[in-house]
Amino acid sequence: MRDSNSYSVLLARFFNEGYDQTVTLAQVFWLKDMEGQPAKLFVVSDGALSIAEHFANFGTDIADLRKRLRRTPKTEIFDAFAPTRRPFVGASASRTTRRWIYSTRRCP
Repeated sequence: MRDSNSYSVLLARFFNEGYDQTVTLAQVFWLKDMEGQPAKLFVVSDGALSIAEHFANFGTDIADLRKRLRRTPKTEIFDAFAPTRRPFVGASASRTTRRWIYSTRRCP
């Protein structure tokens, strides 16, 4: 991130061949205040997202990106890290997986 008109995206897409299921996790960072910490947006999708298709060409207003992502099927956006863990901690999650998810901490 170079200035208030820039943003960064970290995206990870996972595919479970046995269940034929794709999950995408993403984090978007941008500067609201040039001297402060970056603002963050967390994204969870039960589908295949890509940076080029879903996180680019929205202009410089993160609100426009939020609107686009809200219209994307099976996709949720969060302003904090903790709620992104909920979709992965259902009854089908193993005890080890639940322990790992709940032990993950948000970085400052």
